Amino acid sequence: MKQTAFRYGLYSGLLLVIAGFLSFTVFRSASDYDKQETAGYLNIILSMIFVFFGIKQYRDKVNGGTVSYLQAFKLGLLIVLIPSIAFGVFDVVYVKFIDPGFTEKYYNYSKQHILASMPTEAAQAKLKEMEQAKAMFGNVYFQFIIMALTVFLIGIVASAISALALCRKKDLDKNLVNPVA
Repeated sequence: MKQTAFRYGLYSGLLLVIAGFLSFTVFRSASDYDKQETAGYLNIILSMIFVFFGIKQYRDKVNGGTVSYLQAFKLGLLIVLIPSIAFGVFDVVYVKFIDPGFTEKYYNYSKQHILASMPTEAAQAKLKEMEQAKAMFGNVYFQFIIMALTVFLIGIVASAISALALCRKKDLDKNLVNPVA
């Protein structure tokens, strides 16, 4: 199970990091932050296809064509650990080394968006909230946790759905003796 989890987790993590880097590169300008966020979620969802394929491969090739829901779900969670950690690390590397001003640029973009889209009183309250959270979100370790948890939570859903779709117990009918009529 561990070998399958590692292999498919690696596939998922590589896809997520490569697609994430491409998204950050393509949608680099401040006006593209919404597109960047949408692309990020789509990349996460796309990378979760390896959860399905990993469970299916384990069921069909390793476990004799059967897998319980719990086994499949646990395997899915093990697969998801790798892209979760990989994306958290990728985010830290991106924010710390590739685009060190990203957090400040995104904060300024969000501030302008709030001022343009909300009534003044509501905007001021929202900006006050953002200012209080700014230090926390500027911390790369906190960003790592948020990004890793985001991928992991989506992965839990992918694991549950894949496990449900792929669980197959041993065929009990083959073990029953056919009574003579």
